[in-house]
Amino acid sequence: AGFSQTTLKLALIGLFLFVTSPTATHAVANAAFVAGIRPVRLRRNESGEVIGESSHKEFQP
Repeated sequence: AGFSQTTLKLALIGLFLFVTSPTATHAVANAAFVAGIRPVRLRRNESGEVIGESSHKEFQP
């Protein structure tokens, strides 16, 4: 159909979502971390330390 006003609007919406999605995800994850909510599954980071909640469901500050 070519370049039109609708194409421009869709491109701007796509750019807006591309920029704001990572920011919103970071804000939600940071709020959960500050509230003390930890991931259910455990993962190990590069140094071998466990990240997230322990298997015994103990709170770790």
